[in-house]
Amino acid sequence: AHTQHMAFRADMLATALPKLTSLREVIFTGSNDVWAQLAPVLSQTHPKLRSLSIEPEHDSEPILPHLTHLTQFKCVRDHSSHELGSFLAQNRATLRRLCLCAYYAAFPAPPAIAFSNLTHLEFVGTIPASPSGKDVLSNIFQCCINLVALRLNLVLLTPISEAFLKSTASPSSLPKLRSFGFTALEHLGPSANDHSLFHHISEFL
Repeated sequence: AHTQHMAFRADMLATALPKLTSLREVIFTGSNDVWAQLAPVLSQTHPKLRSLSIEPEHDSEPILPHLTHLTQFKCVRDHSSHELGSFLAQNRATLRRLCLCAYYAAFPAPPAIAFSNLTHLEFVGTIPASPSGKDVLSNIFQCCINLVALRLNLVLLTPISEAFLKSTASPSSLPKLRSFGFTALEHLGPSANDHSLFHHISEFL
């Protein structure tokens, strides 16, 4: 009965979407099965949607609709996805506000995101023990010239003090930043010995 009820609600929403001609923002929190029905409809009826937030139940991997004009995007998911990079690349020219939440996923690899376009960035995820891990922070600090707000909630598999130290020495790092938040969710591997991290963060601020 519950499954039938959810299917009925999904059908109602899918039917209503084409009639919402002025729709600019969609925030979805709920069953991924329901979202799987709505995403293709959204692609067809609102290809120029400006803002999308997806948070499926149980941290399942959401289907990403075909959109190319987003200025704001939030996605809460369970793990990394190759589709996410392609989706972000489709909106590279217009994206200004980005929130990516996946505890054990790394930041999407370049050139999925135009860092210089971002004004707000929140990343909940992992900095892997590889050169690309530190490169993520370096790209943010050096290339996000229009960033106003930055939130980092990180699982650290490698020390990142050096990235903050380099940003402190560069006067061009985040010149417009007004709001900053940092949380080390876990220190694992070599990052457990990164004792100067918070000293360098305070110097950076």
